[in-house]
Amino acid sequence: MQITLINDRSVPAVEILYEDAINDALNEMNKGFGASGLAELGPPAAPWLFRMLTHEDNKVVYEAFYALVFLDCKMTEKMYNHLFDTIEALVKIGNWSLCESRLREAVKGDDYVKEQLQYLISCAKYIKDSL
Repeated sequence: MQITLINDRSVPAVEILYEDAINDALNEMNKGFGASGLAELGPPAAPWLFRMLTHEDNKVVYEAFYALVFLDCKMTEKMYNHLFDTIEALVKIGNWSLCESRLREAVKGDDYVKEQLQYLISCAKYIKDSL
């Protein structure tokens, strides 16, 4: 069912994908379909990704971060553009400072993870400054 939802870009389907991503993160089910599905949808899913990135539970924030930045495991130029466009859509929602604050609080890990966090924040700052 989840694979079908990834291909269905309607609002009810994305809401179900979002709810699944929250459930997955909170219950540490490690399915990853929800957050990854939202990240794959890119800019149209920005409102739901923003809700995950500003969620009160650090596990949810980390799951969204991980889905976004590790979307690059198949990084071609097209995928970098997709990630950049998604970050731009997140910034345009507004209140990026809340999102950045939650990311800094929730995302812990090794140097590579911190590097990816810094990359995401730098992209957002660049976009915000250019708007």
